[in-house]
Amino acid sequence: MPFPVHDWQFWVATLAAVGALWFLIRRLMPHRARRRKGRRALLTVEGKPLDHSRSEDRSNAPASR
Repeated sequence: MPFPVHDWQFWVATLAAVGALWFLIRRLMPHRARRRKGRRALLTVEGKPLDHSRSEDRSNAPASR
């Protein structure tokens, strides 16, 4: 018995089956480990809030005392 490739219902059912298979395979496959960005500090060692606008400009500058 040949496939009814000229019938639109065949293609709708085929697309539904392929979509369901794709969904199941995606759910069963392990997720790739995403690399998380490091957390930005909210407080400094002195306990003062970190000013992000100034800290980005001097991120590699030596600490001045």
